[in-house]
Amino acid sequence: MIITLLGTLAIIFSESRPLISTLLIVVIITVAFVNMLYLQQLSNDKKQGKKSELQKGKK
Repeated sequence: MIITLLGTLAIIFSESRPLISTLLIVVIITVAFVNMLYLQQLSNDKKQGKKSELQKGKK
C-alpha cells in the first residue's frame, strides 16, 4: 500500500517537480527491495523450521 501511495505521488509530481518524483521512485525501489529481502528471509526461516522474531515474542 505504501508503494502504491508513493508511486501515485511520483506520478503527480512528475511534471511539476521532477527531482521529487525521481527521489520518490528511488524510495519505492528501496522499499520494494527491502520487503523482498524480508519476505525471502521469512520464507527461508519457515523452511528451516525456525521461528521469526515476532513468533518468539508470542509464546
